[in-house]
Amino acid sequence: MPLPPYVISHLASVLNDHNLSVQQTAGGDIHESFILHANGTDYFLKFNSGPEAYAMFDAEVNGLNTLSTVVTTPEYHRHESFEEGGAYLLLTYYPPGKQTDSYWHQAGTDLARIHQIEGGYHGSPEQGFLGTVRLPAFQHASWNVTYLDGYLQPLIEVILQKDQFDSRALERWQNVRPRIPFLIEEGKPRLLHGDLWSGNLYCTEPESPLWIDPSMRYGNREIDLAMTTLFGGFPSSFYERYHEVFPMNPGWEAREAIYHLYPLFAHVAMFGLAYLDQAVQTMDKIIAHS
Repeated sequence: MPLPPYVISHLASVLNDHNLSVQQTAGGDIHESFILHANGTDYFLKFNSGPEAYAMFDAEVNGLNTLSTVVTTPEYHRHESFEEGGAYLLLTYYPPGKQTDSYWHQAGTDLARIHQIEGGYHGSPEQGFLGTVRLPAFQHASWNVTYLDGYLQPLIEVILQKDQFDSRALERWQNVRPRIPFLIEEGKPRLLHGDLWSGNLYCTEPESPLWIDPSMRYGNREIDLAMTTLFGGFPSSFYERYHEVFPMNPGWEAREAIYHLYPLFAHVAMFGLAYLDQAVQTMDKIIAHS
């Protein structure tokens, strides 16, 4: 979808360049993405025409601001909504680089630094989003309670409202839900990226990690690591460096499938039946090993 004329006109005024160029580029399944060139500077623009657009960008900016205290995030310029509809988020554009072992080594160090930041409670005092799914504000001292009621339950409610679970999926979930408190471990609330798949870790031209698109919350750091393995995983150098800087408790891999439910349920909520089989298979795995 091309950028609406009223957005281009607004940006030309904001950037003080009425000859700015706009080039659409790849940028995920949720927002339209563009590279802007104005007054000798390149910008990365996200635009979304939906009613939740501004709230999504607001949550993203909050996450970027928090992460920027310990790792490199895109330089933020502004985000605004329009009476005509939609909203945008304007960031600096960074040319892509090559994902070398050095890059992944630094990414492992970065994630360990993120996770070393402690919060007072699990969850978040503010609403957020995982993809397009709204996550309500939720805080609790217990990670078990937070994972079930603050992370998974909002996704389940959207899934059920959209009638995205068939009878076998609903039966598996009713079987898995009461097991989860006995299968995961309590721990200190750690700062999380919250949506850590390969598309949300960008390699810049100097071969440095740029941390983007967070769904920032606090919780058990195992959930971030589990998310990295769901759709293919990161190279071994990433995990080796992470464990050097901030070793995990033994047995964390056994809980991986439990934490895969969070992004899988989000994908079912957003995209429907395409991810339902994988969610059911993951629940079967949890049942078989508990």
